Amino acid sequence: MTMRRGSRRTAVVAVALGAAVVLHTQTAAAEPYPYGFPDGTRNVEGASGPGGAPTLAADETYRSTIAAGQKLHYRVELDAGSAAYVSAVALPRLDDRVAFGDGLELWLENADGGRCGSDSSGFGSADYPRPLVASVERLVEQGSTRCQAAGTYTVVVGREEGGRAASRESWDLELDFVNEPALKGASPSATPSAAAPGAGSLPEGTAKERQGGTSFHDAAAIGAGAWRGRVEPGRTLFYKVPVDWGQRLAAEAELTGTGGKGAVGAALRLGLHNPARAEVTAEQPTLSGTGVTAALEGVPAVAYENRLASAPKVKGMRFAGAYYLQVTLSPELAEKYGDKPLDVTLRVGVEGAASDGPPYAGDPGIFQVEGQDGQAGGVGQGTGRDGGMQAVAAVGIGLGTALVPVS
Repeated sequence: MTMRRGSRRTAVVAVALGAAVVLHTQTAAAEPYPYGFPDGTRNVEGASGPGGAPTLAADETYRSTIAAGQKLHYRVELDAGSAAYVSAVALPRLDDRVAFGDGLELWLENADGGRCGSDSSGFGSADYPRPLVASVERLVEQGSTRCQAAGTYTVVVGREEGGRAASRESWDLELDFVNEPALKGASPSATPSAAAPGAGSLPEGTAKERQGGTSFHDAAAIGAGAWRGRVEPGRTLFYKVPVDWGQRLAAEAELTGTGGKGAVGAALRLGLHNPARAEVTAEQPTLSGTGVTAALEGVPAVAYENRLASAPKVKGMRFAGAYYLQVTLSPELAEKYGDKPLDVTLRVGVEGAASDGPPYAGDPGIFQVEGQDGQAGGVGQGTGRDGGMQAVAAVGIGLGTALVPVS
């Protein structure tokens, strides 16, 4: 789903969760997952071991491929003061067979081969091809000696195999590396509350249309409100919501108009990712009637000290910036309702007044809200370093795949 900002209307409050693209294939080859890479994306080939691993520069986006069972190595240069975040997005092909246990593993190693952190993302028993996202971090922590030194670190990306039923086609891979500057003075040491907050309030009323993007780079900028669009079964749409320090996000996605033609497992998936792309939480309910709703509840307000928590839902809400909503429909819906786009309504709430953030010693970059309210932006606009990019290079360009916007 590559959307060009210049060719889209940026109507006031609208989210067309949807069918902004139609893919046409000219060959019988497996169809790549529609995902918009930004202009200037660099192609890179991972190494089989630390020796000869290519270096990933901060604030750059890289594209690679990974085969079943493969482990790829890359390098990053870290200083002794900044927190560092490396993310990987794996893109199975649209018609790939995925099995329980298929997935992506990501970890960071120091010069001695010790693990600094790890993350993984995989498919469930009723799952289907969709972008898998993993994000790993290196935090600078007072009193700690593990992975605190400046120098060369190794990023390892592994593709896990779940079983014989899974496809062995190579997956496209996106890699991204960002730094978060140190604070002036001591970091907050207060332990975040372990109590889960209640459900956040969501707006009611008639939803307005806004077209979604195909990736983190061209995600549609939205704010608090009700938004409506159409999503093709088997496809994923991305949206980004600016959330500042002290603010709390709530969201739900509702699939309607399915006519009650039988149950579909994991029919709708709604995931939330923070500015470093780490998954905060996700819901993937079954369709058993005429509609289904995925609601993200119990997400705390953004606070620097949340990084000290162990629960992902708290730990992920650690900095201001663009938070991403990832909406996917099961391809099985096409078997019951046809491959036409289906109506999805997205309701987003942002509670609380923005507060002053921590005193960073340098430019916080993507970890800030830059005056965007999500009301006037379009695809690819809003908070984050990708806001000024035009995401035009989609998976499949040059492989017989064309992306055509639907007016």
